[in-house]
Amino acid sequence: MKNIRKLAKKREKGAVALTTLIVVSAILMLTGITILLVNIDLSRATTSSNATIMNRMRLTACLEESLIRLKDNDIFIGTITMNFNSYTCESIVTDNGSPGVKNISITSSSHEFNYQKDFQVDITTDPMTLL
Repeated sequence: MKNIRKLAKKREKGAVALTTLIVVSAILMLTGITILLVNIDLSRATTSSNATIMNRMRLTACLEESLIRLKDNDIFIGTITMNFNSYTCESIVTDNGSPGVKNISITSSSHEFNYQKDFQVDITTDPMTLL
């Protein structure tokens, strides 16, 4: 009889230990998965932020190139395309209709990220003025 009671107590202790192990393992797995998902989101946000910064820098380079072309030839109208490895920047210079004012529309793109901005430039001032 004593042996049966001892055996039953050992089984209860084993069941409690096994249940505790399963609960702790589940909590640790959920914590690990949560940390993994947070890091994946952070990585995507960082990639997107870096692409936006690079596109803005290329957009500025394209704007500067357009302004140089306008400084050299104030009647310039056309498209300027700049290629940087796998990135492109396109600047379209058009007349505004107002004397001495030009429109510059710039699109900078890299893979799936695009950035577009429009400028108006008064070419009669020295230096030229962005309106």
